[in-house]
Amino acid sequence: MTLAVLIRAHAFSAQEALLAERLEAAFGSRVYFVTDDAKEPVSTGRFCKIGINRRRVRQLRGGRVGRTWGWLQGDVFLYGARAALPGATHFALIESDVFLSTRAADDLAELFISRPEDVLAVELGRCDEPKSLARDLAAIGEDNRATCFFPVLRVSASVVDRMQALRRRATEHGELKLNDEAILAAVAMKPEVSSVNLSEIAPALFDPECFTLERTQLFEFHADRYEGASALHPVRNVSALLQRIDEIGSFRDLRSRFQEAIAQAKPRHRQQLRRALAAAEQMA
Repeated sequence: MTLAVLIRAHAFSAQEALLAERLEAAFGSRVYFVTDDAKEPVSTGRFCKIGINRRRVRQLRGGRVGRTWGWLQGDVFLYGARAALPGATHFALIESDVFLSTRAADDLAELFISRPEDVLAVELGRCDEPKSLARDLAAIGEDNRATCFFPVLRVSASVVDRMQALRRRATEHGELKLNDEAILAAVAMKPEVSSVNLSEIAPALFDPECFTLERTQLFEFHADRYEGASALHPVRNVSALLQRIDEIGSFRDLRSRFQEAIAQAKPRHRQQLRRALAAAEQMA
């Protein structure tokens, strides 16, 4: 196995650097950032990067490039890495808002290096009802009950190729609303593709109480103190939280979603975050 370890990122800060350092040590290999360069190139310090701009998105999957592609179509970053690293047989993709202790990074590396399946993904399986951003899979003859959680995954190069072909087909069909999780799960659940649910084989590493969308935690709080066995998600630094509030705070109730992160912040940052939320609420 020739494994390319990737971090999907929209910015670079102490948080992304720490994640890269821990992955580098755990895997004993180079780490590549795959970055959203649509607005401007993201500098990644000493770490290698594969930048994806809007022109590159069109080359990789075709079609019109909407404003939210970088958030909802994380699969495009895999296609960019596949083109840039043709010698890789497998790709591990970790989102930058995943926080790993040294122990958790070591456990993840051991798992990703040893498992033989084509796809390793969290919460991989079939649900009773299609999720909102998977429903349109039915329009192109795919299983729209397939589901997964995208922040941490490992896939073979052949799976990346199949995902890219599916994404291109979806783009050619028209305005289908399909996120990265739908594309990956649709390919992973095909009978000829071997796959495993990380939530089942590594329940301590992917504890649903810690690895979830329900709890946003603060990077500055955990950076020097968290040594737990579970991966944490989402974890954001103060700057990232402020940017998130600025981007979507006016039409999303972030006060409850960010409650834990705000409580973990130092007083001056807590006040800054609360002021930003109040301003966003006034604009709602």
